Amino acid sequence: MLMSVKQINGFWAFLTVIIGLSFSSCEIINPEEDIPSYIHIDSIALNADYKAPYNISDAWLYVNGNLQGVFELPATIPVLAGGINGVQIAPGIKINGIALTRMAYPFFELYETNIELFRDSVISISPVTSYKGTTKWEENFEDIGYTLQATGNSDTTVNRITDPAEVFQGTGCAQFALSAEQTAIEVISSNTFQLPKGGTAVFLEIHYKCNNTFSVGIFSNTVSQLVQIPPSLVINPREEWNRIYINLTNEVSAQAQAIDYNIYFYMEKDGGNATAEAYVDNIRLVHL
Repeated sequence: MLMSVKQINGFWAFLTVIIGLSFSSCEIINPEEDIPSYIHIDSIALNADYKAPYNISDAWLYVNGNLQGVFELPATIPVLAGGINGVQIAPGIKINGIALTRMAYPFFELYETNIELFRDSVISISPVTSYKGTTKWEENFEDIGYTLQATGNSDTTVNRITDPAEVFQGTGCAQFALSAEQTAIEVISSNTFQLPKGGTAVFLEIHYKCNNTFSVGIFSNTVSQLVQIPPSLVINPREEWNRIYINLTNEVSAQAQAIDYNIYFYMEKDGGNATAEAYVDNIRLVHL
């Protein structure tokens, strides 16, 4: 049976609609995906006054104010954006050196810049940050008169070491050392510090290396007595210098009657160790 011209035109119109709907359905089922741009961050540096490592472990990345995620460094990060964008990076640390407790460290400045992003291309940036907040104590052991002293619970005293093979930065560092005849050393800050309570962030930062565990904590000073609070952290042996960020917030805030505080370090020999050594440098006590 022959079709009329009108019928043929109608058939092709119907077929065109069917084909169009088919392509449209494919697009609905398999929508076109955005092509990301990539931002590469190798590390975040602290300004030139400070020597690495400072253990800035993470980048909290924001694009135009929107958090993209938290990324352990080094990282190459996909971003669904192109063109000029505002990029913000909050330097992140591991609280108490524990990988599962990470935070954007409130004592580092936010890094901010505008960069042009290109789809399917990698842009590398090198953020630099600096300190903020209130520094209550900073001890770098550059001078003979340093602000640590042994307590009556010690068999020995704290030493200032100037051997370049042992010092992390500058001309000196502190050494806590126990010989075979000695059992313990307890060292306290020479000064007391007024610190905020109410959950306000308080951190102690140190560089250290050691062949024996040692602990860090606070003394709480009230009108009538000096109270030693159980250690905030026990630090494990480490052969190479490392930076650690010790959270004192809960311990400080829990001392409702405290007027001010001292910081202490304590070390006794681990089982099996005939002697023990710990080195500490670049102490910094900070709060918001």
